[in-house]
Amino acid sequence: MRVALAVGVFVSFVVLPYLLRTSLLARGSPRILAWYGTTSLIGIAAASFTVLAAVVSPGPLPLADLPRAVEICIDATGRLLSHPLKHWPSILAAVLLLAATVRVVVAAFLVARDGRRARPPRDRFPGEEHTLREHFGLVPSSVRLLPFDGPVAFTTGLLRPVIVVSDGLMRALDPEERSAVLAHERAHASRRHAAALSAARIIARAFGSMPGVRVSVEFLATALEAQADDQATSSVGDPLIVARALATTARLSLERPAAVVGVAGGELSYRIRRLTARKQTRVRGRLVGVLVLATMGMVLAQGVAWSAGERALTRERLSLALHDTCHPPHVAASER
Repeated sequence: MRVALAVGVFVSFVVLPYLLRTSLLARGSPRILAWYGTTSLIGIAAASFTVLAAVVSPGPLPLADLPRAVEICIDATGRLLSHPLKHWPSILAAVLLLAATVRVVVAAFLVARDGRRARPPRDRFPGEEHTLREHFGLVPSSVRLLPFDGPVAFTTGLLRPVIVVSDGLMRALDPEERSAVLAHERAHASRRHAAALSAARIIARAFGSMPGVRVSVEFLATALEAQADDQATSSVGDPLIVARALATTARLSLERPAAVVGVAGGELSYRIRRLTARKQTRVRGRLVGVLVLATMGMVLAQGVAWSAGERALTRERLSLALHDTCHPPHVAASER
């Protein structure tokens, strides 16, 4: 029963992003997109580990024995290996569980490495301050200008966010569009969006082969970009200026590293539609929010019912279930 419920929750998290993608990108608000994308990514990762753990140990684990989890796992491993032919599904699941853990650790290392590579050098480039004054009238703090003709604009850094723009992009934009891009990136920096997206990309690297992960990351990235668009609109005073800046950057095929947030991220059609029809999008977003909350509520209710059923077991039954999981009884030859 535990394995069936775990698989059901896993399938729900994997399938639902595809089923709701069109509706969410057509009517969902940034808050709904961020909430759903984050919930789906965490759910996919947690459900993956839960399914594998349920195959390794189908019986419930007493909460009182959680501090002894390592000792229990070592003891269970010895018992499984003592009868490998009878326990080969659990052994295979244990190997996959270990592999998934290693993938998460490696993914965290790679995302951190990409973030370090995206940061510009500490010392400013020759003529950088003069060019910043030329574009913005001053030298903005935490803004670095790359002497590069290609279009670049992104925010990187977890603890100390840094805004990076290229001279080529700034020259392609008019003064109002430059202000919109700068306000957009400052929103990313002040709200630590790079940290949130980095966490999502760790899950995406570790579980990228599973359906639903790419769509969930797209939801979260689009939501973060749309929130930054709103702050940029409040700064420049006109959503059409922000939309115009987005259209220009899209036309220039804006480039940015993988582990950062930038003005060209997310679903551009969704963001431009919000900027040009804000009231209509927000009203319809409530209906999508109700649908998403109801759907995820059913999944969570399924998990709560599963946990409640396990807690209803007595301590003696829990101990017997744990023993049966680690070392199932074998029928004697005389009883066959």
